[in-house]
Amino acid sequence: MDRLRPKLMTVFTTTLGLLPIMFGTEIGTEVMRRIAAPMVGGLVTSTVHTLVMIPALYAVVQGARLKRQLRPTPPGDGHDADLAFEPLAPDAATHDSHR
Repeated sequence: MDRLRPKLMTVFTTTLGLLPIMFGTEIGTEVMRRIAAPMVGGLVTSTVHTLVMIPALYAVVQGARLKRQLRPTPPGDGHDADLAFEPLAPDAATHDSHR
Protein backbone atom coordinates (compact mmCIF):
# COMPACT_ATOMS: atom_id res chain seq x y z
CA MET A 1 0.00 0.00 0.00
CA ASP A 2 3.03 2.29 0.12
CA ARG A 3 2.78 2.71 -3.68
CA LEU A 4 -0.89 3.79 -3.63
CA ARG A 5 -0.30 7.52 -3.51
CA PRO A 6 2.32 7.70 -6.30
CA LYS A 7 0.20 5.47 -8.55
CA LEU A 8 -2.96 7.53 -8.04
CA MET A 9 -1.10 10.82 -8.45
CA THR A 10 0.44 9.66 -11.73
CA VAL A 11 -2.88 8.47 -13.14
CA PHE A 12 -4.74 11.57 -11.97
CA THR A 13 -2.27 14.10 -13.35
CA THR A 14 -1.83 12.31 -16.68
CA THR A 15 -5.59 11.93 -17.13
CA LEU A 16 -6.11 15.54 -16.15
CA GLY A 17 -3.52 16.61 -18.74
CA LEU A 18 -5.18 14.54 -21.47
CA LEU A 19 -8.74 15.78 -20.83
CA PRO A 20 -8.32 19.03 -22.82
CA ILE A 21 -7.12 16.97 -25.79
CA MET A 22 -10.05 14.57 -25.51
CA PHE A 23 -12.74 17.25 -25.23
CA GLY A 24 -11.11 20.05 -27.21
CA THR A 25 -12.59 21.55 -30.36
CA GLU A 26 -9.47 23.21 -31.76
CA ILE A 27 -7.71 22.26 -34.95
CA GLY A 28 -5.80 18.98 -34.62
CA THR A 29 -7.68 17.62 -31.64
CA GLU A 30 -9.42 15.01 -33.81
CA VAL A 31 -6.07 13.38 -34.48
CA MET A 32 -4.80 13.72 -30.91
CA ARG A 33 -8.10 12.40 -29.49
CA ARG A 34 -7.32 9.05 -31.13
CA ILE A 35 -4.08 8.96 -29.17
CA ALA A 36 -5.40 10.34 -25.86
CA ALA A 37 -8.45 8.07 -25.50
CA PRO A 38 -6.49 4.77 -25.41
CA MET A 39 -3.95 6.34 -23.05
CA VAL A 40 -6.67 7.33 -20.57
CA GLY A 41 -8.34 3.93 -20.90
CA GLY A 42 -5.05 2.15 -20.36
CA LEU A 43 -4.21 4.24 -17.32
CA VAL A 44 -7.59 3.59 -15.71
CA THR A 45 -7.47 -0.12 -16.55
CA SER A 46 -3.92 -0.41 -15.24
CA THR A 47 -4.87 1.33 -12.01
CA VAL A 48 -7.87 -0.93 -11.40
CA HIS A 49 -5.76 -3.96 -12.22
CA THR A 50 -2.97 -2.91 -9.85
CA LEU A 51 -5.13 -1.75 -6.95
CA VAL A 52 -8.03 -4.23 -7.12
CA MET A 53 -7.35 -7.31 -9.22
CA ILE A 54 -3.82 -8.21 -8.10
CA PRO A 55 -4.59 -7.92 -4.35
CA ALA A 56 -7.80 -9.93 -4.83
CA LEU A 57 -5.97 -12.66 -6.72
CA TYR A 58 -3.26 -12.70 -4.05
CA ALA A 59 -5.89 -13.10 -1.31
CA VAL A 60 -7.52 -16.01 -3.17
CA VAL A 61 -4.19 -17.79 -3.64
CA GLN A 62 -3.15 -17.24 -0.03
CA GLY A 63 -6.56 -18.44 1.21
CA ALA A 64 -6.27 -21.63 -0.83
CA ARG A 65 -2.73 -22.16 0.44
CA LEU A 66 -3.86 -21.66 4.04
CA LYS A 67 -6.76 -24.10 3.61
CA ARG A 68 -4.38 -26.68 2.17
CA GLN A 69 -1.97 -26.09 5.04
CA LEU A 70 -4.62 -26.48 7.75
CA ARG A 71 -6.58 -29.44 6.33
CA PRO A 72 -7.46 -32.19 8.82
CA THR A 73 -5.31 -35.31 8.99
CA PRO A 74 -6.88 -38.55 7.82
CA PRO A 75 -7.88 -40.80 10.75
CA GLY A 76 -5.56 -43.65 11.62
CA ASP A 77 -2.36 -42.20 10.20
CA GLY A 78 -0.57 -42.41 13.54
CA HIS A 79 -0.45 -38.68 14.28
CA ASP A 80 -1.92 -37.28 17.47
CA ALA A 81 -2.30 -33.79 16.02
CA ASP A 82 -5.67 -32.55 14.81
CA LEU A 83 -4.18 -30.66 11.88
CA ALA A 84 -1.57 -31.50 9.27
CA PHE A 85 0.82 -28.68 8.50
CA GLU A 86 2.66 -28.27 5.22
CA PRO A 87 5.51 -25.81 5.16
CA LEU A 88 4.87 -22.86 2.85
CA ALA A 89 8.56 -22.71 1.98
CA PRO A 90 11.16 -25.48 1.84
CA ASP A 91 13.12 -26.09 5.03
CA ALA A 92 16.30 -24.02 5.08
CA ALA A 93 18.27 -26.86 6.70
CA THR A 94 17.75 -29.13 3.68
CA HIS A 95 19.07 -26.44 1.35
CA ASP A 96 22.14 -25.82 3.51
CA SER A 97 23.13 -29.49 3.38
CA HIS A 98 23.63 -29.29 -0.43
CA ARG A 99 26.55 -26.89 -0.12
